[in-house]
Amino acid sequence: MKQKEVRTIDKTEVVVRDRGLSRQQVAELTGLTTHHLANLGVANEGPPFRKHKLGKRGRVIYLESEVLAWLRALPVHGGASQ
Repeated sequence: MKQKEVRTIDKTEVVVRDRGLSRQQVAELTGLTTHHLANLGVANEGPPFRKHKLGKRGRVIYLESEVLAWLRALPVHGGASQ
């Protein structure tokens, strides 16, 4: 699943594609387990996702840009944070 986003850079329109990621891909990207991501979703504390009703159980899809934005919004502890 890819969505198009149009951005204007130096007065030129550029189309940016946003990748749809599975829960397993998000787990690999974030270092969290798929089980923990599912629990965060139930608690409405994890990255935004969409649930597509394919079959009995459906399928969860995360947009890569939203996962990255969620990671950036997490509090920073230690290191050279300001």
